Amino acid sequence: MRLFLRANLSELLGQGIRMREQFQDLSPFSLLFIDLLPNTEGPQYQGTEQLMFIVDFKTTNFFTDELQSKTQSYASLRKFISNYGLHKRTDIVILLASDQDPTLRAAAEKVCREAGIGYLPLPPGASRFNFAESSSRILVDLAVKYMIQGKFSRRFWMRVLARSAFYHNNTASTSQLRESRPPSMLIHGVIDMRRLTELGVEGFVLRKSRTDILANESKRTRSHPAKFFGIPDPRNPHCAEVYVHATRRFRLSREYSFKHGDFKRKQINLPDEFDYESSSASSDTDADDEDFDPHFGIVPVEDRIIDLSRQPGDEQIRGAEGTESQDSEIDFDHLSNGDDCDTHEGINFDESDGSESLNNDANTPEIIIEHQNLPPLNHPANQQLDDNVSDSPAQIDDILLEESAVPFQPEPVSPPPPPTPPPPSHRYPLRSRELPQEIFDSVSNLLSEHKFVGLGTKDSSNNFYAALDISLRLARQAVTNEKDLPWKPMLFGPHRSEALKAYEREIRNIEEKCLTEISPDHPEFQTAVKEAIGTRMLLSKRRNGELKARLVKQGCFEPTDPDMDVYADLARFSSIRMLLCRSNSSVSSQHRITALIDFVTAYLQSDAFAPGEKPSYVRFKSPVSHETVYYRQRRVIYGERRASKSWQNSLAKFLKSKKFAQGDNVPSLYLNADLRTTIASFVDDLICDGEQTGVEETMRNLHKRFDIKEIIYLTDGVCVDYLGSWIINDDHTIYICMHDYIARCLEVLNLKDISPVSTPIDAHINSDSPPLSKKEKAFYMTATGMIGWLANTVRIDLAYVFAKLSQHLQSPSQDAMRVLVRAWGYIKGTRFLALKSDRKQSHKEWKFFCDTDNGNDPATNNERRAMQSMIAMMGDTPVFWRAGVSKTCFANPKFVEAHADDSTTANEYYGLGQATKFFLGLQYEAEEAGLDFPSPFTIFGDNKGSVNLSKGIVKRSRLVHVDNRQCWVKQLRDQDIVTVTHIPGPENWADINTKVLPKSPFQEIRSHLLHELPERLRRLTPA
Repeated sequence: MRLFLRANLSELLGQGIRMREQFQDLSPFSLLFIDLLPNTEGPQYQGTEQLMFIVDFKTTNFFTDELQSKTQSYASLRKFISNYGLHKRTDIVILLASDQDPTLRAAAEKVCREAGIGYLPLPPGASRFNFAESSSRILVDLAVKYMIQGKFSRRFWMRVLARSAFYHNNTASTSQLRESRPPSMLIHGVIDMRRLTELGVEGFVLRKSRTDILANESKRTRSHPAKFFGIPDPRNPHCAEVYVHATRRFRLSREYSFKHGDFKRKQINLPDEFDYESSSASSDTDADDEDFDPHFGIVPVEDRIIDLSRQPGDEQIRGAEGTESQDSEIDFDHLSNGDDCDTHEGINFDESDGSESLNNDANTPEIIIEHQNLPPLNHPANQQLDDNVSDSPAQIDDILLEESAVPFQPEPVSPPPPPTPPPPSHRYPLRSRELPQEIFDSVSNLLSEHKFVGLGTKDSSNNFYAALDISLRLARQAVTNEKDLPWKPMLFGPHRSEALKAYEREIRNIEEKCLTEISPDHPEFQTAVKEAIGTRMLLSKRRNGELKARLVKQGCFEPTDPDMDVYADLARFSSIRMLLCRSNSSVSSQHRITALIDFVTAYLQSDAFAPGEKPSYVRFKSPVSHETVYYRQRRVIYGERRASKSWQNSLAKFLKSKKFAQGDNVPSLYLNADLRTTIASFVDDLICDGEQTGVEETMRNLHKRFDIKEIIYLTDGVCVDYLGSWIINDDHTIYICMHDYIARCLEVLNLKDISPVSTPIDAHINSDSPPLSKKEKAFYMTATGMIGWLANTVRIDLAYVFAKLSQHLQSPSQDAMRVLVRAWGYIKGTRFLALKSDRKQSHKEWKFFCDTDNGNDPATNNERRAMQSMIAMMGDTPVFWRAGVSKTCFANPKFVEAHADDSTTANEYYGLGQATKFFLGLQYEAEEAGLDFPSPFTIFGDNKGSVNLSKGIVKRSRLVHVDNRQCWVKQLRDQDIVTVTHIPGPENWADINTKVLPKSPFQEIRSHLLHELPERLRRLTPA
């Protein structure tokens, strides 16, 4: 990585350097480019602009004594410049040397002129003064200054800069630099500074196992993959900040290593005369008689752009490391002792076809367990590239990074030729996940501010390098969730005041409601120190952009109690849909209204602990003052295991005191028969439905006991986001839509450009197709989980495809990925489908449908099990549905899971039995919510044999393998519980979730279940 540092050029370079016309526009605190690495390492960032390279020359690097003759001075300078290719650089090179020795000064002026580099003599009268050391001090001061002022948005840059300057400042005058390496300004660092300067480089953290820790042994037994993000404390140069994938946490570690290969630098001596193939200076043998120009050899700006699409100057000078095969095991002791290691950008270049691959994806890090026998790691600048770079999209570990994926294109880019379609056996391509848009916006400003190049050119390879550069820059932000923002950048950045306000507000709130501070002189202080559980102050961003701080207890470290109930009951989606879709009419003349309630820090409003309860203690280290404070809890706080259950108990206790009856089958439902009001609780999100007077009285009672953030009455024209679904009341017609969630999912999955299709699935999944890679599997699981949330909330038409995709979660195949991508294409084209309910209807009739296929899915893992589907309609709105294999109804009670059957009637029979059980549960749920439910209820099926069997009128049946003594069979035949009626197949709407349907019948059934959100209502929501 190369650092951009804002500094005053005149202060750093002195009076001896006068900038040419290209730099006349550089005002104080303008852009100064400092290179952290020697030239032999090659460029670390592609397409960046550098201004200069400063080198401090010490004669004792090559001679034990000071130079005594002009010949020695010439030889030393020539060897110094030759060994490190200073005359081959395309940027400005400034050589610093003492002016006390006239022999050395004369040699430096002549040799630097011949080599085409600048020469800056040290100030007169400062024989012991090292200009590089002084510049390092200035850089450290500037770093601290800008860090405090918040002008640096990335703390990692500050750490690298301060660490490099600190190291050089303390070693520039010691014997450690008396080697064949130049004491270059800001290139010396700790063991792997050139590693740590790359954002998010992959490596390993060595940790003792738990058994070794208990046994007090020193043997290293495990290594964990990790990403490295710099050195937080310059005084502790061997302790790095790492992000461990296994724990998903940042931590400090001394035991770390990298994927690397050793290298040896070749010693190359300059000839008597320099070659000038890359220098902008011309040779002049009579230069001694002319005045020396310190700017000699400065190359114009447009010529100093490092372009990786061409071969660097001389491979013998630009870098020969990494060319030998390295198969040796990683030497952790070698790394920890401060030796160098080769760079590795995570880019592999295939010389055969000119394609590139990126192995360092910040959003989907690849966990590497084996780190033995690593291949040689070559820097991109040292690779032989073809002159003609392919314009096809770069393949990035089976994830395509197309030109359209590059977020910034200031100038038009010539479109690449259309790629050739892959063969049938080719892996289905995925597109990389995008980072949040606001991060892209901040990088866009950064790139425009620093004149970032490589974008907007006709060379398509520049887009690849630009995307790579952005991904490396944003590695730190990519692993940092907006729900857990880092404190240090926020406190030392432009959002300092907002972060402090959020912190102080949370501390004031938590101490007022939940915690009592235990001072050192308190009698319980020693007990608190011994038993306290750690806490973390999380900083997150609200939906409105405000910062919010929240103190969270690390519940994972709490002692387990098997007798403690820690699970809270959540409202079922069927309960929420029934309350939203019920009729407005009432027994009395009043209209029914619905209110949505959101509490302020609900867990902190739970009932206080009982007086005789064992005290609980927590400790908190302030991110502001860095002091550790101990507290005794008065009630639960966020993160505690019993927090959600404690809130539910407190809410239930209060509602029961107001004559609400808690449901026995669905404990999240509360019914007040006198007020004709029902409440469904989803943690701290409540929905209250009932007559107007009852709802208003309930709201007044809740206000007296709890601190409520917001109450929204679902009146005409109201649009509200509830549990990720948009609920819209349009003239007493309720629409429940997930279009906003779908849009965000498409953006996260980078599937915004996918083509819409008419059906979610067109064929069964072939489980025998090739398996997915690790990254593809992670994408598959994420995308399938998003479909599951849609299928469980609103999108009944996705229940079947979700069930099929879920069957392949353990070992997904390429064909499963094909179905998954097709499903998202269907979702994109139908994202405005919504549940619709007309609340003006005085009576809503219940309808129940059930259907089963005959084990048509040939997938190996399905084992020819039948797919069952059931739907419960409340009026014209589906309020309950399910798709999957049978869970309880089998041919014999000894079967523990669903089994195959060669009879269609038998499969339909099992489906009816399963549906009866679920609809009975729905009946109990509706009754506890105060809704009317038919008894007995009628199930519609399209198989006459199963209907006759359920009625018990079949005298001679071929289903001799079905044990009719089972309870589910008797329950199905009980006419007081359920009746079964036959309907034609096209009228059975449950058929939509049992098999792969063609377009026409699928859309026909869907039209009875889901409806398009009107265009005029879409403007009410963000999407």
